[in-house]
Amino acid sequence: MGDTGWSVEVEAAENYEEILVPALFEPWVPVMLRAANVGAGDSVMDVACGTGVVARGALSAVGVDGRVVGLDATEAMLTVAARIEPGVEWRAGDAGDLPYRDGSFDAVICQSGLMFFPNQVVAIREMWRMLKSGGRLAVQVWATCEAQDAFADVVETHAGQAIADQYRTPWNLSDPVQLLTLFREAGVSEVDFRTEPGTALYPSVGTFLAGATGILVGADLNTQRLELDTTLALSRYITATGTLEFNEPGHIVTATKA
Repeated sequence: MGDTGWSVEVEAAENYEEILVPALFEPWVPVMLRAANVGAGDSVMDVACGTGVVARGALSAVGVDGRVVGLDATEAMLTVAARIEPGVEWRAGDAGDLPYRDGSFDAVICQSGLMFFPNQVVAIREMWRMLKSGGRLAVQVWATCEAQDAFADVVETHAGQAIADQYRTPWNLSDPVQLLTLFREAGVSEVDFRTEPGTALYPSVGTFLAGATGILVGADLNTQRLELDTTLALSRYITATGTLEFNEPGHIVTATKA
């Protein structure tokens, strides 16, 4: 990849960290650390770590005697992650073929990542393989979100069905039956399931759209019209101060290895 292409990827990762992490992902960090019962001295793997917000939280929780690995398939995400927190072991890797021996970790966390894996059953099986006896697995996926559904319809109008379907991918495991079937097929049958409330908060509609640029890149868009239509579609979620705020619940599946 040339310097220009790499710069674009790093810029997208920086955009992710600046906009999407505080708006969507950071509020779930304490929820996921509690779900995985992460504590002092633990060894923790954060699968599909992105720019590392969960791994950073885990590093604080495990303390000086613990160990945290953040794994992601995208090198640019790891570049940004390492710049922010060099104390985590950042590792490029495939969730379907995790590069560690069986029983290497006390806890494995996957926040908002399972939806994107090509073979979700294999990825769950691999995460389960990583755990020691007594180790804890915690996986979060997004539940149904009316605001995101409304924006996906806007995307379809402006950029076509293929891009809109790509935008809808993060919600492709919103059905609890489908989600739990994956765990059973992976050999993880004794699980706890719950749906947790969550809130997405963006400073403005413009910031929300800036966070979606990774999906919309390459589309021939009238950006002014897109922002107007998005504002209309999401008007019920715009506060008096201009912020955009809506419910963004998530499903959490946890399991403890015998």
